[in-house]
Amino acid sequence: MREAAPVHPPVEYDPKLRKGERDEQGQCKSLQDEATRAWNFFTALYYKAGGFPYRVPRPETDYQTCFIGISFFVSTDKTSVKTAVAQVFNGRGHGLTVKGMEAVVSSADKQPHLSQEDAEQLMRNCIRTYRREHNTTPARVVIHKTSDFEAGEAEGFHAGLDDVGIELRDFLLLDRSFTRLFRQGYYPPLRGTWLEADYVNAIIYTRGSVNFYEEYPGMYVPRSLHMRVADAGSPMAHLVEEILTLTKTNWNNVQIDATLPITITAFRKVGEILRWLPDEDPSQQSYRFFM
Repeated sequence: MREAAPVHPPVEYDPKLRKGERDEQGQCKSLQDEATRAWNFFTALYYKAGGFPYRVPRPETDYQTCFIGISFFVSTDKTSVKTAVAQVFNGRGHGLTVKGMEAVVSSADKQPHLSQEDAEQLMRNCIRTYRREHNTTPARVVIHKTSDFEAGEAEGFHAGLDDVGIELRDFLLLDRSFTRLFRQGYYPPLRGTWLEADYVNAIIYTRGSVNFYEEYPGMYVPRSLHMRVADAGSPMAHLVEEILTLTKTNWNNVQIDATLPITITAFRKVGEILRWLPDEDPSQQSYRFFM
């Protein structure tokens, strides 16, 4: 009987052994060139070291705003649903992580929600963390969620903001949408195109064709983003502009047209880490430790 040949795994990475489509020179094709990968790595390292790769300009008339993204994750023993505020963002793009309380899955929409008391306490903790880090209190708070704002939950958020003296607030529900818009020509709609369906719903193209490139920098037909206003005092156009800005502040890469804002993208990644940490663990709060 013929014996199988021994397997000798490579001791270091060899791109020649990589499976996949090859170019005319026999080299493996990559979705990104080496220069782009280098920019991605060094941009992330620069942020992890405490720097900011760039800053989105903010008009002097704008209020100092704190953006909060709220997510939920299941504990490792699958006995409870926790909540994590992965991003407490300021205008410079500095993110902080705040652990939340245990959530309850609603029988109505099968989504996790916080009780009114826990939502109120969570909001106070977020503003307290923001104040301790930046030595100031924001004039305005914007909350992003991917699930609906339950009545008691929303009241708790309002009560928490009232308690710390913040009057300006916007509560937004963000999720991917299957609604697509069309324009004349071959390419998808321009990035930044949005449709105001009614006074609380909007369809936003955070990804799309870019005039600078004169083409669509993507492989597949882009999906739009659905924004639903649960409670807001700001004009819808201003809320859309802020979402487009937050899609540019993912310091893990240099992509200028992420589909989701960093408030949504980051909390999903942070939740996957926090679920493995004990409740009493005094983990780092800066987002750069979770990248």
